[in-house]
Amino acid sequence: MIPSPNGIAAIGGSLLVSAYTVYATTAGIDLLRHWNPGDASVKQLLRERRSYLTSAILGRVMPLEFLLLVLFLREADGLHEFFTGAMCAAGTLGANYYGYAALIVLMAGFIGSGLWLVVNHADLQSPAFPLIRFKHAVLLLLAPLFTAQTVLLFCYFILLDPDVITSCCGVQFGPESEGLSGGLAHLPTSMMIPIFWTALMLTILLGAVYLYRRRVGLSYALASIVMLPLTIAAIISFICLYVYQLPNHHCPFCLLKGEYGYLGYPLYMSLFAATVTGLATGVLRFFRSNPFLVKIVPAVQQSLCRISLSSFILFGLSVSWILFFSSFNLHGY
Repeated sequence: MIPSPNGIAAIGGSLLVSAYTVYATTAGIDLLRHWNPGDASVKQLLRERRSYLTSAILGRVMPLEFLLLVLFLREADGLHEFFTGAMCAAGTLGANYYGYAALIVLMAGFIGSGLWLVVNHADLQSPAFPLIRFKHAVLLLLAPLFTAQTVLLFCYFILLDPDVITSCCGVQFGPESEGLSGGLAHLPTSMMIPIFWTALMLTILLGAVYLYRRRVGLSYALASIVMLPLTIAAIISFICLYVYQLPNHHCPFCLLKGEYGYLGYPLYMSLFAATVTGLATGVLRFFRSNPFLVKIVPAVQQSLCRISLSSFILFGLSVSWILFFSSFNLHGY
């Protein structure tokens, strides 16, 4: 099956990101082996220029990861009309072996690129480039990840077969599902509701303490990354029920549909923004003792914490608005 313009854009964008990352990685291998700031040779000067060039290019290319994730979800949702049994992206992603794998790798790529961009930003604030070895070493992990992402996207779109009968979200998240999706959908709401709100309030409290007291930064970073799977579980188990106003509709992908006001996009965007910036706050903590970053890192951490904390609060307010104004009564079923 030939993908639509959105699918072609997703494959092309991923190819662009992976190609530049692989190029930067090959240049980075030489830099990791021979980087010497005290060397005034021509080779060292070329390494410095090449490093600045690759950092500048990746700084503009890696933000495409966010767009790729959105394009992929939009395309997966739009393609459900071509598959028997599919009602939304849940069915389309399950049409072959590569759909959900591509989604997971895209999410990992988004988080990885976000962290790299933060480290790169902090590094470029200092003329000594103190994190140059670290950020090029991280590219050794990101390059195969982005390459796998491109391969999975290509295989997913090209190998889609409209004659395949796939499962709708009602089956994947239904009472008879024995997989992970079914398990998340039927987590006890009496347990998930207090766990979710307690974890969210605790995370916001940790962020506020760090913002105003410069303490518990690592704890806030750990809480931020824990909130990602916990919140997704909460969305599947009970939050989406209030949106759909149905007791057995647990699909997290239908939130992206126009009939529900595309509510999933701001919810997921605020969640991922909070997670990435919160985690980045903790990652930068390990570079505070660097003499070239003593004044730079705390300022960047404060900015990241503000973004993360604001995103968590926005997410919490959005969920509160959904629960408060919905006519659905969970306890009535």
